Amino acid sequence: IWFLWVFMGAAGVSMISLSKSYALSLGLSGVVILTAFNITNGVGRLIAGMLCDRIGGEWTGISAFLLAAVGYLLLPHVRSVAVLAILAACVGYGFGTLFTVTGPITTERFGMKYFGAIFGAVFTAYGFVGGILGPALSGLVLDLTGGNYRIVFSYLALFALVGAGLMAL
Repeated sequence: IWFLWVFMGAAGVSMISLSKSYALSLGLSGVVILTAFNITNGVGRLIAGMLCDRIGGEWTGISAFLLAAVGYLLLPHVRSVAVLAILAACVGYGFGTLFTVTGPITTERFGMKYFGAIFGAVFTAYGFVGGILGPALSGLVLDLTGGNYRIVFSYLALFALVGAGLMAL
């Protein structure tokens, strides 16, 4: 679960800064793209919660993380604001789902007795490692490659795929 938060957390949180910078690199406004990400990050948690109750947290997470990976893989091939917003929304849904399914899965695996300590430890993956592997590494790679978003979006898609794989385990 900790590594799930490293990889999917990094993939999800990166969209916050990348949505605007990518849109601007295309000569577009990033507001719509970031808004789409944020809406599905929030509202998607409600949808993921309902799915979690019906098909389980693992399948809900796997499908959402795969959707995020597809969103990232398609982003560098699109120039339409509407389609970019839909793809960013896919990433937002995956990121929101991470928050939704982790609590129940942690409780199922470890019980409620130490939930606070365990969930707090899990969250360090996102705060300390995911923040470096996501936004910080993205910025560094963009600087080193002259703004090659295809490379950045590809490794973030890989992170989401790793998240799906870890959820399957």
